[in-house]
Amino acid sequence: LMLVYMAWRNPSIYPKTEIKVSSLENNSTENLENNYFLLDPLHRNEAFHIYHVTQATQVGYAKPGLNVISITCTEQTERPFRSTGLIMCGACSEMGQAQGE
Repeated sequence: LMLVYMAWRNPSIYPKTEIKVSSLENNSTENLENNYFLLDPLHRNEAFHIYHVTQATQVGYAKPGLNVISITCTEQTERPFRSTGLIMCGACSEMGQAQGE
């Protein structure tokens, strides 16, 4: 599961953000699994230092069944966190497992 978001150079105008992916196997709350990821929306490419750019980062894994993604900013900044896309790719997961990742 990858999240696409706006990024900026250092210091960032976008807040560090906690991403939580909760998977409910067979839609049962008894099998709840949570994955946490702290996202820092900085881009480090100096060629883009004057631009707002989008960046994609793997933030967890979605499993079959119901998945919930919660996004919580951990600091106050000039601009709010801006999510621009979400990528779910079953083939990507299979390729990663085939390579031992």
